[in-house]
Amino acid sequence: MKFKLTKTQIITFISIILIASVSIVACNQIVPPEIVSVESFKINTMTATGGSVDLQVKIRNENRLKFTIVDSKINVLAGNSNIGTAKIMNNVVIKKKSEDVHLFKVEIKIDGISGVLAAIMSFGGGKKDYNFVGDIKVRSMGISKKVPIEFSHSF
Repeated sequence: MKFKLTKTQIITFISIILIASVSIVACNQIVPPEIVSVESFKINTMTATGGSVDLQVKIRNENRLKFTIVDSKINVLAGNSNIGTAKIMNNVVIKKKSEDVHLFKVEIKIDGISGVLAAIMSFGGGKKDYNFVGDIKVRSMGISKKVPIEFSHSF
């Protein structure tokens, strides 16, 4: 006796599996990964219009799911002055139930003359506080979500 599935039965089966997977994920409370600390900061290139930096960031993920950071748009502020925007250029995989240091390759774009002036003023002597405010796009199990991000660090 041969058992043959029709196209409709296959699509129905796949749909049921997808709905069950999404509902299992939705029923569990997902906590956004938490930035514990910025471990290191390295300037690779810097020009009047922007540059690239490498950040080593310790992140805690208390979830039973791994996440991948796939996109970002973050405003960089020195005090109350907007310097420009930062974009994560590499995908970063955050393992489930972990607290690890991850490398972020970041491209910075300085916004016009006001951003250049704010950047120049912020680089004068001593450590300065920088605020990072924006969104990151996180993907897990094929589902993407924008997560607001806001943190400060002194460089």
